[in-house]
Amino acid sequence: MKAEIITIGTEILIGQTIDTNSAWLGEKLNEIGIQIERITSINDEEQTIIQALNEASLRADVIFTTGGLGPTNDDITKYTLTKYFDTELVENKSVLENVKKRLERRGIPIRKINENQALVPKNCIPIENKNGTAPGMWFEQKKKIYVSMPGVPYEMKGIMQNYVLSKLSQKINNQTNILHTTITVVNVPESILATKLTEFEKNLPDFVSISYLPHKTLVRIRLSGKHSIKNILEETLKNQLFKLKDHLKNEIFFDGSLNIFQIVAQLLQSKQQTISLAESCTGGAISKELTNISGISKVFIGSIIAYHNNIKRKIDVKEETIINFGAVSEETVIEMLKIREQFNTNISVAVSGIAGPNGGTEEKPVGTVYIAVTNGKIQHVKRYKFNGNRITIIKNATFFAFEMLRQLLMNEIE
Repeated sequence: MKAEIITIGTEILIGQTIDTNSAWLGEKLNEIGIQIERITSINDEEQTIIQALNEASLRADVIFTTGGLGPTNDDITKYTLTKYFDTELVENKSVLENVKKRLERRGIPIRKINENQALVPKNCIPIENKNGTAPGMWFEQKKKIYVSMPGVPYEMKGIMQNYVLSKLSQKINNQTNILHTTITVVNVPESILATKLTEFEKNLPDFVSISYLPHKTLVRIRLSGKHSIKNILEETLKNQLFKLKDHLKNEIFFDGSLNIFQIVAQLLQSKQQTISLAESCTGGAISKELTNISGISKVFIGSIIAYHNNIKRKIDVKEETIINFGAVSEETVIEMLKIREQFNTNISVAVSGIAGPNGGTEEKPVGTVYIAVTNGKIQHVKRYKFNGNRITIIKNATFFAFEMLRQLLMNEIE
């Protein structure tokens, strides 16, 4: 069974909203044997929506739309679907009751604009939205399934988990199982990996494929398989993963589709190494990535955002160091590492740089960042020059702070 996703909303096209729904949908649909063929983002215009639906219906068995179901005038998806399916809007009592209850709990009086949320196309199956007032809608026409859902991620996910995934599973006959298994390799370029695995690729079963997903110092290698018998597929992927790891036995790899933040957290936890941070130009971005990971409190003790020089001084950066070398310097980040003694941790990281767009000089242009790490025995400092805007520079500084941490934890720094 093939599917397409149509995300509706001009805010996606102009960059005000990032489409995270499609990635989540792709993962969940793959788990029940439905393959995403295409993802399309379109604006809130009737003819554009109708054209996208027409084109998707030629390629896919299931068409998902997200967005445009709110109560305001710019939310036109429901009205466009009513026209598309040549039907009319009718009031649904269950939906109206849900709208009333949700607004009452929030102390908001119900208005006509809210009552309109209970109007649904006559030929659809309304899907309860336990996280909002706009219901999902299930249509079936000419052996195609259309599912329309709100664009708010937690509302969409609730509708999928509470209704859509189970209903789709019941409709899938002679299901082709789709499974993936992934490992993450560090510090080996994609081209070298592909060359190293040439023979491995040649010997893969015809129902198993390999993909390389590079990102900076990481490459994720994904094995994907499709088979009508799940046990055969599971056992085959298990065996192929074992062979893959054997081919990579001299390389550093981690099980799963991990990012650098998860890898470092895993290493800190497994090695029982506590960590503290002194951040300047990253403004807490490193701390945020750590605290996004469950269980990190066992090893992450705390951080100081030493953005102003006065705060750098309070964590024992000497006045003469700042005067002689500058706040953005190797000497300053080395002294910022004293946070390790103050917080009594095994490891500390310090970052100071110029994120821009102002503040750069000929000697230290915008994008200059110094990163230092230490475990008390080994101390390592590196100067980076990142390109891009302020946000990109901060993201790069955060990533490479974690990469230096990984090297320290893996004893790659002497």
